[in-house]
Order: sequence, then C-alpha cells, then structure tokens
Amino acid sequence: MDPRSACTILEADIVELKTLITDKMRPSNRERLKGMVAQLESELATKRSSLPPEEDKPEAGAEDGAASPPAPPASSAQPKKVFTSIDSFSWDQGEYNTPWVTIYLFLDGVGAVKDNVTSNFTASSFDVTITDLNGKNYRLIKENLDKEIIPAESKHIVKANKIIIKLKKVKGEYSYDHWTGLTAKRAKTGGAAGATKEDPMGGLMSMMKDMYEDGDDNMKKVIGEAMEKSMRGEKSDPTSSFGGDSSFGEDDDDMMPKF
Repeated sequence: MDPRSACTILEADIVELKTLITDKMRPSNRERLKGMVAQLESELATKRSSLPPEEDKPEAGAEDGAASPPAPPASSAQPKKVFTSIDSFSWDQGEYNTPWVTIYLFLDGVGAVKDNVTSNFTASSFDVTITDLNGKNYRLIKENLDKEIIPAESKHIVKANKIIIKLKKVKGEYSYDHWTGLTAKRAKTGGAAGATKEDPMGGLMSMMKDMYEDGDDNMKKVIGEAMEKSMRGEKSDPTSSFGGDSSFGEDDDDMMPKF
C-alpha cells in the first residue's frame, strides 16, 4: 500500500473512533478509546512527514491549447455467466418415514472446485450451481417440488466426483411426507391444506380432483360419480360405481361360506 493511501485509511480510522467516544461511556472505556485515537494521530503525523511533496501536473492539452476529450467511464458490468443445464441425475426418497429426499449429481472432478458449488433452497424449489468446472458452468434447478421442504435444514455435500443434495422433508402428524416424484405434475392448488373448520371436506375434495386428473377412464368415472353424488348430498356406493351389485336378498345367506 502506498503512503498516501495509508494516511487516508488512518484518517478514516481516527474519525470513526472519535464518533464512538461519548459521555455515556464508562470512564475506563472512554480513556481507552482516547488513547487509541492519540496513538493513531501520532502515527498519521509520522507518515505525513515522510510523504514526498506533490508535483504540479500540467493540465492535459496545456501545451497545444486544446483540451483532450474526457476518458470514457470504465464499465463495471460483469459478463453474464452461461450455465449448462444438468439433465442427468438420480434421486431417492428413502424408506418409509425417512426425513430426507436425496439427489445425486455425478460430475468428474467437482471436488476440486468445492468452493464454487452453491445451493439455494425455498419451500418448493432448489437451485444448485457449479462454476468454472473444467472451464464450464453447470446448474440444476427444480421448482414446484412434489412436497414442501424445510429450506434451513436442506443442504448439499460435495464429494470427489459427485454432489449430494439433501432435501429435508416436512413431517406430518404421523410420519414424513411420501413423495411420488421429485416435482409435482402441475402447480399445487392447496391439496389437503384446503380443509378448513368451515369446510373440513375441502382438502379431501381437492385430493379427489387431483386423482381424477391423473387417473384412467375407469378411475375418472368412479370419482366423477362419487363427487357428483357428494355435491347432491347423496351417499356414494363404491361397489355400484364399479358395476357390482351392492344389495343382498334374503337368499344371499346361502352364498356365505359355512364354518
């Protein structure tokens, strides 16, 4: 650091310390700060005395009487990074009641650029980037996750040739959520959370709608009839929906197995 820059820093330090000194401080602390200010002022005076005198610089264009055009301002914009999307990865939600969903990214040599790996988590997404790995930048971003996660407890782990992403599941009343996929097939509309005290069946109806949209023709027919009867206040007979006979006559006892 050149002497003039050192003097500038000392001046700033002195000003900052002086602003800290108030009458409300304990006398011992106030005297300690004053001593530090005095020490810095002495050091500043010593450095100033050793500075060479500044030379008068002629103004640009003074010799020919023409003023030179102002230099264009230096551009502070950084070039935008280009990322290669990571399309190949594997994931595992573990056994029943496992608290983690785990994603595996296999990248040769990624352990050598461990500090260049960053991750960002929200309740419904994660974003992992790797910069300057063999001259390229990589990114894996997934939104609309199948279930919500706990961002503060989710993390990534860098190994020699792979990255392990750990998504912390949300625990329900009895166990951790079961994921049917890494991402949901469509935007969430509230699911079971749609149930309220005024409409306790709201969550169930929402889930039935989801099953209807994902099911085959027979499933759509069964759920459609059940939802229609529910809206009319009728009780649904599941056996009749599948074409079965739900009624038993007096002779039906003969059909029951005898023990």
